[in-house]
Amino acid sequence: MDGPFTDANRTGGHQEGRLIVLGIETSCDETAAAISQDGRILSSQVSTQTIHRKYGGVVPEIASREHEKLLNEMVVDTLQIANLSKADLDGIAVTQGPGLSGTLITGVCFAKGLAQGLQLPIIGVNHLEAHIFANFLADPALTFPFICLLVSGGHTQIWYVDGLGDYDLMGETRDDAGYAYDRISKSINAKSKFRVQFQRIKNSITLSYGIQSRYIKIRCSCQLPVCHY
Repeated sequence: MDGPFTDANRTGGHQEGRLIVLGIETSCDETAAAISQDGRILSSQVSTQTIHRKYGGVVPEIASREHEKLLNEMVVDTLQIANLSKADLDGIAVTQGPGLSGTLITGVCFAKGLAQGLQLPIIGVNHLEAHIFANFLADPALTFPFICLLVSGGHTQIWYVDGLGDYDLMGETRDDAGYAYDRISKSINAKSKFRVQFQRIKNSITLSYGIQSRYIKIRCSCQLPVCHY
């Protein structure tokens, strides 16, 4: 699938040439809601749960309850910021995995209830795939094929992306890099998450991860656009 991400992909074939979708994300310890119209983000809200700091890592049950508290108000605020009402929505997208089972269930159940009440279609989204295609929001001129560095929670991967649904995993780390930071933080009794502290100095540090390539030659040497999210 050489070429750009087309307008037909963005509108989903909507007869009026526009498609307004509410997105809901609850895969871990961040509650997020956003409104997208034809590939443009009209509004986006993210709330990171700080309650887990004292435990040195995310507690799934607590995370699920925090999502439940926040989702309704967050969706209302997201619609207001976009100057839209629930009646303007054409569909709802919600993270169905990968992630913590309890937090995912919270988001999916909320989205299903809202979709049923509004009589809207609902689609479950693989959030790693969503990370890949979020690059088209940052760079609408991006074209297939490209290579994507994906860093998300327990996933640190390099993907060769040839089109919608056409991906080839080139390599990945052995460990869960994100949670490794939290475990280090707990072992040294850091007052806040190590990953938060790491963010402050990451621009001055070069880290080398042991990528287990499935290729004899890493295909990153190809003359292709390289993006990261």
